[in-house]
Amino acid sequence: MTDPCDKGLRAADLWLADCITRRTTVAVVPGPAGTCAVCGRAIPPARLATGAGTCIDCQIKIEEGRLA
Repeated sequence: MTDPCDKGLRAADLWLADCITRRTTVAVVPGPAGTCAVCGRAIPPARLATGAGTCIDCQIKIEEGRLA
């Protein structure tokens, strides 16, 4: 019998591996002048410095599955 904690840990490991795979295989490039690739709004310089190609609002929507 599998312990519920072991099942939860396995699910978390799979989720994390999926996130890392998607982050390293799919690059979203910011638009001209550092604008969001999805909505076109300006991306703050601190966020651009991390290599982000989307504004935080669009990134949240992507991660929640509300944007493809």
